[in-house]
Amino acid sequence: MNTQILNELIFNPTDKDFLYNPYPFYRCLRCEDPIHYSSLGFWLVTRHKDIEDVLRNKFFGKNFGAVLEKQLNTKIADEPALKMINLQVLMSNPPAHTRLRKLIMTAFVSSSIKKLQPMIEETANMLIDRVEAEGSMDIMKNYAERLPLMVICKMLGIDAEADMDFFVSRIPSRLLDLKPVSREELDEINQDVIELSAYIKKLCDERRVSPKDDLITHMVHAREDGDILSDDELVANIMLTLGAGYETTTSLISNALLLLFRHKESLEQIKADPSLTANAIEEALRYEPPVQIAARTALEDTSIDGQVIKKGETVILVLSSANRDEEVYSNPDIFDIYRENIRPISFGGGAHLCLGAQLSRVESAIAINTILKRLPHLSLDDVEQPNWSLQFTRRILNNLIAHW
Repeated sequence: MNTQILNELIFNPTDKDFLYNPYPFYRCLRCEDPIHYSSLGFWLVTRHKDIEDVLRNKFFGKNFGAVLEKQLNTKIADEPALKMINLQVLMSNPPAHTRLRKLIMTAFVSSSIKKLQPMIEETANMLIDRVEAEGSMDIMKNYAERLPLMVICKMLGIDAEADMDFFVSRIPSRLLDLKPVSREELDEINQDVIELSAYIKKLCDERRVSPKDDLITHMVHAREDGDILSDDELVANIMLTLGAGYETTTSLISNALLLLFRHKESLEQIKADPSLTANAIEEALRYEPPVQIAARTALEDTSIDGQVIKKGETVILVLSSANRDEEVYSNPDIFDIYRENIRPISFGGGAHLCLGAQLSRVESAIAINTILKRLPHLSLDDVEQPNWSLQFTRRILNNLIAHW
């Protein structure tokens, strides 16, 4: 296929038709131009094997701060939001990444997922209790978002009921969408981050004086070979934990429910046998992954399957395309809760494999089994024409209206 045509006529990450259903285009790229240079100035990598190679290749790393500096025509040091993002473990490279991950893992191991399950189940049931008599709700707003946000707040030791809206409105997610941001919008995001940082720092100071059995306390007191997290590193990575701890899971819960209600036979099978839900979650992660892409920068001149990539060039790994690669999955465009050996790379891979991946899976399974059990006559509006938020980086619904 002519690469110029792909560049100029097909690939437009702001095109509404593409964003509503990007998968046919990715299938075309996998077949015709799997390591595709976009006229927008970056490489699109769409095959599973190439993406796995890049995720584990030491010559590729994170350089998101520099990308934002160039995009926003500014300096990291001058922007509180960029400074915080740049200190997050998700955005760092070894050896800084190795150090941060070890310290944060020291805190996370104190919160075993098995111990959290009763709390997750209790929270899910409480959310259903609140709406059961209403007969309808927006699952996104009232359940899929609230459940993981309340869980991560409880893990951190934050008052979810009092402060949830404050946190949600101030997490700087807009900067991760790769959309142009105006100076006015960046100023607003900076102010949000300043306010959220002050609140988190206050919590950290309190935990130093009066430790509790929560994640903030464990992060404040985390120690590895005599090393600890600095104040700014604490704030940045608690902010990351708060945002990453609910946004991906929100999408996974709602996307999985949408897929099940599109496939009524699968829905009835899960209602009859909830043990099938875990595999259905894996298939939903493969079929409609909440995180669609991962970005990497070439740290040195290198190559992908023979294609030269110059130092400093940006590579966009299309995770959602890898999850539908015909070389890995038979009938990849079919949603099959009985599919065997599902290995979605929806949580990334290599050194940057998501720390909360297993928690997200467990929360999503509990969320689905709870709502189907508590609301047996649940039905969804517009399952064939869902209201997707049209984003290149994420696959998330604007709403998911339900009745019972």
